[in-house]
Amino acid sequence: MPVQYSGQTAQFLEQPSDAQPMPHFVRAARAFQRACQLTGLSGSELSHRLGPLIGKQKAISRQTLADWRQGRRAVPLVAFLAACELAQLRPPMIFALAADEAAASTSAATGT
Repeated sequence: MPVQYSGQTAQFLEQPSDAQPMPHFVRAARAFQRACQLTGLSGSELSHRLGPLIGKQKAISRQTLADWRQGRRAVPLVAFLAACELAQLRPPMIFALAADEAAASTSAATGT
């Protein structure tokens, strides 16, 4: 049975018919970036805290973290969930906040 989304999360997941398709990894990167921002941690601290949460014995590299945040590499679900946990917010809230951010940047770019 398909998952039903509502509100801003649904808007974030759906694309307008006139928009170019947004790859899922871009959406994931935006949501992960927002979750990382909401942790309030520096990149270095975030790398050290995420490592153990995603099953790594050491910190993840800052390059890997940057690649995930900027959409150069696909964000593993475990990393996204760990970032949400560090931000103390549930994933749907992170997606809603990322949707607001994406909508604001689109409106600013188009002047609407």
